[in-house]
Amino acid sequence: MKYIHPVTQREYTISFSPDEYLDAPHLAMDGHGVVLTLDHDLDRYDYINNEYDELTDEDKMRMALYRKLGPSLNTWDYVYYDYIGSLQRAINEWGCTEAEAPAVVDQDYRYLRGWYQGEWHWMVITATTVVDGVEFTNSIGGYESNIEYEPDTLNEILREITHEIEHQIREKYYAGQLELAFA
Repeated sequence: MKYIHPVTQREYTISFSPDEYLDAPHLAMDGHGVVLTLDHDLDRYDYINNEYDELTDEDKMRMALYRKLGPSLNTWDYVYYDYIGSLQRAINEWGCTEAEAPAVVDQDYRYLRGWYQGEWHWMVITATTVVDGVEFTNSIGGYESNIEYEPDTLNEILREITHEIEHQIREKYYAGQLELAFA
């Protein structure tokens, strides 16, 4: 992808690559529902009718409302979204009303499930330009891959990434020159 800096009109080559340093969204940042890792797949486990199970009826009913996010990426475990626990968190910690909480929790679940199901991933955006045979590059990670399809957001991010390169170029070629504000 090509990007033209809006002020200098310098052309940049933009590339996108997976960000291997970020984990699942609920592990990388706060503000998500309750996510549990279990050593068994609830789809294959009869937690309601298993007479040998020591779970209380309340726990069994709560487990019946767990929503599968997907398999854990680093282990053989399974990752579930605790719907009831997340509703409580939405009301107690996120400031949602009881009426708002289900929609907010559903949205959070879809967001996390999208990551586990490979619908989106974390990515690194790299901008590169060449000035007088010298290559200048800047990379920033932690972006959602979905932003590739949001032109306004992507344009703002590219402007930020290329700003650092423009600073490097000014330092190398125009050190000591008085900087004037661009209109």
